[in-house]
Amino acid sequence: MWQCKFTADVNPVHIQRINDDGILISTTDFGIADGAKIVYATPPIVIYSNQIVTLTKDSEEIKFPPRVTFPTQKVVQSLLSTVQQTLVGTRGMISDFWSNIDYEAYANYFAWALQLITFPLPFIGLILTCRHRKLINKARKKLAKQDARKGRTTQNEMLLQRLDM
Repeated sequence: MWQCKFTADVNPVHIQRINDDGILISTTDFGIADGAKIVYATPPIVIYSNQIVTLTKDSEEIKFPPRVTFPTQKVVQSLLSTVQQTLVGTRGMISDFWSNIDYEAYANYFAWALQLITFPLPFIGLILTCRHRKLINKARKKLAKQDARKGRTTQNEMLLQRLDM
């Protein structure tokens, strides 16, 4: 499966003549007739026929006349299982997804998101700085009051010592 070279196309060609003049049908949208016989095999199939292959959908009719004479007329069904066919389709969708990504647009979205996240940070820093300064000033005032009290007591002690002399 990983060596598979098939890719999913946006507008795939579901009916085409392949190199060995078989007719590849990869859609279930059409009714298939090989000459007068109706083909009931589920696509994807390849039809090798000496008669005109007719595909009908609603009122639309597509006819493929034979280009060469085949020794045996046969309808060859796909060797891939349904799971493998789904995996090929999924792999095509994933590769389409990654090929359609506009990295520049996503880089712009990321830059905008980063700006929205970092925009309030200076304001938060300013608020925290003001709060911190207020707390520090409060603590300084408290220390100044304590120092003032100590200063008064030491002054009083000094005066008393002078009087005792």
